[in-house]
Amino acid sequence: GGVNTAVEIVKRLNSLIEDGSPIDNIITTIQLADEERQAYYRRAAMYQNGQTSGLSTGIASVNRFTGGFHPELIILAGRPSMGKTALALYHACNFNEPGIYFNLEMNNSQLCQRLILQHSNEQVNAARLRDGNLNQPELHTFEQSIGQIEKLPILIYDKPRCGVHEAIRIMRREARKGRCKWAIIDYLQLMTIEGFKGGNREMEVAEISRTLKAAQKELNIPIIALAQLSRQVEQRSDKRPILSDLRESGSIEQDADTVIFIYRPKYYGIDEVDGEPTDSHVFYLFEKHRQGATGEVRFRHNNTITAFSDLGGNTGSSFLPMPETDKVISAIAPNNEFDNVPFWLIAHNVPSIAAVAELELQNFKLRTNEQ
Repeated sequence: GGVNTAVEIVKRLNSLIEDGSPIDNIITTIQLADEERQAYYRRAAMYQNGQTSGLSTGIASVNRFTGGFHPELIILAGRPSMGKTALALYHACNFNEPGIYFNLEMNNSQLCQRLILQHSNEQVNAARLRDGNLNQPELHTFEQSIGQIEKLPILIYDKPRCGVHEAIRIMRREARKGRCKWAIIDYLQLMTIEGFKGGNREMEVAEISRTLKAAQKELNIPIIALAQLSRQVEQRSDKRPILSDLRESGSIEQDADTVIFIYRPKYYGIDEVDGEPTDSHVFYLFEKHRQGATGEVRFRHNNTITAFSDLGGNTGSSFLPMPETDKVISAIAPNNEFDNVPFWLIAHNVPSIAAVAELELQNFKLRTNEQ
């Protein structure tokens, strides 16, 4: 009886679909062409105004190469100490759009200290910040940096070993509220997949990357997933990463629209590349780039590897100095569509960047009192 009932239900569902129930995923070529025509003229207007069509990375040379970060799955990969987190935070601060940073590796205090160093223009000593022993000029810069950080439209999801479906639920919820125009995952191999019973870790990471790609397409936002590279990189004389170095890669390189490797030759004692000195140079190696060319982009980092600029010195950065917050919020919500809903979400595991900054301020005062 149960089998017959199930068969009848399936037949009825099929009948309903065949009778003309709307299917949202099907569009005509007329609609497709019209949407692209409108999208092109929007991009053309932005180009004429010197703006990127995607989210600005804060580095002019990278913006020129990519047109900014577009709605796609972007893998930003490197060995430890290459600057993955520093670069991801730098990009996030320059997006000027609300988004979510999935912080799976560091605690909130460490994350906020990195943001403070980024906004301090090397006027704050990292060790003294950590120890609670800033001098008076540094303390003044510290307070200014905290003020800038509080204005950033960034939500922090702070949970180690976050499940991918849990992350996607957060993205969907915040996207409905206009608070998720991008997402950064730091980093991919620390994610899990709830209830996964499919085999080894490589298979699990492959399933995670497929799930993230599906979510990216659904939400139509850039998802930037940081990824760790295997030790195979160290065995090459030039230490340059290649696609097969993606640790537990599975289908990561197939699912990703763009794969960028971070490469700092000086870290490995390589003083020259193509006859040019490598002091303070960072290379973005675009090994896969679905919407553009593969190749490399070179730019520069500062002494503390917290800020980045073109080799010519142009930052392309919008957070030094910070834009006026009212203008940013006006651009995000021109018609005040949030009404009485607070712009920043403060909930379990999802503090606003302002809350993180306030917590770090309290932690700093505690460290100072302990001296």
